[in-house]
Amino acid sequence: MNSPTLHTISELSIDDVNSFLLEEFPSDKAQFLINHGDWLHKGNENRFALELGGKIIGYFGIIPTKVIWKGEKKEAFWWIDLIISKSGRGKGYQTIVDDYIRNRSELKLGFPNKFAAGIHRKHNWKVYNHLKVMLLPIIPSKSSIFKKKKSQTLGKILDNIFGSLIKLGSNYSTQYAQKESNPNFKEYADLFNSRIKSNTTTMRDESFFIWRYDESPFKRDYMYYSSKKRGEPHIILIARKKYFDQGLSIRIIDVIGNINDKKRFIDLVKLVISDSISLGANQITVLETNTKLQFWFLLCGFIIFTKARFCFYPDLGNENEHPINMSWSFVDSDNDFLD
Repeated sequence: MNSPTLHTISELSIDDVNSFLLEEFPSDKAQFLINHGDWLHKGNENRFALELGGKIIGYFGIIPTKVIWKGEKKEAFWWIDLIISKSGRGKGYQTIVDDYIRNRSELKLGFPNKFAAGIHRKHNWKVYNHLKVMLLPIIPSKSSIFKKKKSQTLGKILDNIFGSLIKLGSNYSTQYAQKESNPNFKEYADLFNSRIKSNTTTMRDESFFIWRYDESPFKRDYMYYSSKKRGEPHIILIARKKYFDQGLSIRIIDVIGNINDKKRFIDLVKLVISDSISLGANQITVLETNTKLQFWFLLCGFIIFTKARFCFYPDLGNENEHPINMSWSFVDSDNDFLD
C-alpha cells in the first residue's frame, strides 16, 4: 500500500489545495487561508499538503520567526492548522507530519488547545498553561461570553450594572498616553531591543513590524498607542478593531517597552478602554503571559479570563523558568486571526 507524500503547496495544483481547505475548514477560515495564506506564512513554501493517489488528504503550515530565548536569538517557527481529511484519519498519517516537524532544526512553537496539549506532552513537547485570555466586557449582553441565548438575560442585567462604570471610563483623561496616527516601526524596534534583556519572546525587528502590521490585510484595523518619556517612546501598545456578528471588539495585540512602569502602563490601557467605549465596542480582549501584567489588567477591569497554553519542542533541558520571563501575545502565531 502506498504511503502519503509530503509537498509544499507550491508543488501542487492551487485549485486542489483550495478545494481541500474549503472542504475541511470552516468557510471563514478556509477563505482567509486562500486569500492571505501566502502573507501569513511568509511564502507558500511554508505551507504543506499530504498527497495520496493524486488526492490531498492533509494540510498544515508553519510561520517562520526568530525568538529571543533567554537572551539568545534562535530560528523558530509556529506550527499551525494541521488537519487530516476525514477519510485519512486513524491510519497513522499524522505521524508523517509529526516526524517532519520534529526533525527540522528550528525551535518549534505552538498554542495548543487542551486536547492537543496532552498529545504534545506525550511527544516530549514542553507545555505551559499559565497564559490567560482576559476580557473586559463593555456591553456584556453583546460580548462573546453572553452570545448564547440562555446567557443573554444575564448579559442584559449586567449592562445596567456596568453602565455607570463605562460612562466613567469614557471620560478618562490620560496623563501620559497618546494615540499615534503614524507609527514609526523603526522606533518601535529600537524600543524593543533596548528592553529585551533575558526575556523569552518573539524578536521584533523593523521587518517584523512591517510584515505583521503594514503588509497585513487588516492594516486599517490597527491602532497604535504610546507613552513617551522625555520625548522618547517608553511603552508602545498596539490594538486592533475586530468586527463580529455581535458588533465591534477590540483586541490588545501587543505591548512593548518598559512594562515595569505600572503607572504609565495602566494609563495606557485606560486610554485604550476610553477609545474603545467611544468607538462603541462591546468588549476588549488581551492574551497575556506575564503574571504581573495579568494582575494590572485585572485592576483595569479585565475581570473575565480563560486559560491558554504555549508549547515548544525540543525540550532544551532545565526549562523550569518562572513564567514571568516569557512573553507571548496575540501578535504571535495566528492568534489574532482566530475567532
